[in-house]
Amino acid sequence: MRPTAQSDPKKYSDRELSDILSDVLDPSKVQLVCGKHNYIAGEQPPPPVGCKMCWQAYWLHKIASTPPHLRQQRLDEAYVMLRHANEEFEAGRFDFEVFDHAGVDQTKE
Repeated sequence: MRPTAQSDPKKYSDRELSDILSDVLDPSKVQLVCGKHNYIAGEQPPPPVGCKMCWQAYWLHKIASTPPHLRQQRLDEAYVMLRHANEEFEAGRFDFEVFDHAGVDQTKE
């Protein structure tokens, strides 16, 4: 099997590998789960049930498990995904149970 960009260790510098290993081996890490659906956050997205806890666990895992040197890229990807999800939701084409939080607005001065 030919290694992919994600699995090829030569894609990372020695320092990046060291950062990844110290991050992965950190004994203070926890598993993120959705108790309602028994979903354990990992690289596989949650089942397509639109559960807010499943998706929260998934995205928190994605951000936390991203190597330090790629975290900004992951945050940028999440921002794009959220923008598209909001567009789909407003158009009535997105089946997703949203959190009941106060709205947040941003204004430029």
